[in-house]
Amino acid sequence: MARLKNIRNSRGSVFAELALIMPVLILFLTGMFELSRMFYLQNTIEYAAKEAARVGSSIKESVDGNFMSKGTVSRTEIENLITNSVRIMGVIEEPGQFRIRYLNPAGNEVQGVQDLPFDRQNNPGSIDYIEVQITYPGAGPPVNAPIPLLFNPANMFQSKVSLMSKAVFKIEGRFER
Repeated sequence: MARLKNIRNSRGSVFAELALIMPVLILFLTGMFELSRMFYLQNTIEYAAKEAARVGSSIKESVDGNFMSKGTVSRTEIENLITNSVRIMGVIEEPGQFRIRYLNPAGNEVQGVQDLPFDRQNNPGSIDYIEVQITYPGAGPPVNAPIPLLFNPANMFQSKVSLMSKAVFKIEGRFER
């Protein structure tokens, strides 16, 4: 009889210990999940930035109606190609997440140019590098917030985490005379 009484008492203490440990365990597992998710998102936008810069740096110059090179390419042509070619559902879905800069040989941004010249020998203001920066999250509804609502009840953490990646590629093999 005394033995049966001890078993009942130990069951109650196991349940009490479990009730104390379970919230800590759930918090730890949730934190590990979120940390893993942040690493995944950072790796994803780093890959996307490199891929976007590669796409931008591999653009050939525009051609006219006779397929003769014009030596330039429209800035909007490049930017549309970059923002439309690198899309990752739930991560990179908006053109506003991209920041595209064009750099001269000295590494300074070339501004106010609508057509990007590639003639390096005859045009010292030509574009030599393209820099693509991608931020997460974006500003629109299709892009997820970094901390999902499931793990952020009542917006406790206010989703203030933002991730960014930048890549710079040299534009090679363009209109040389």
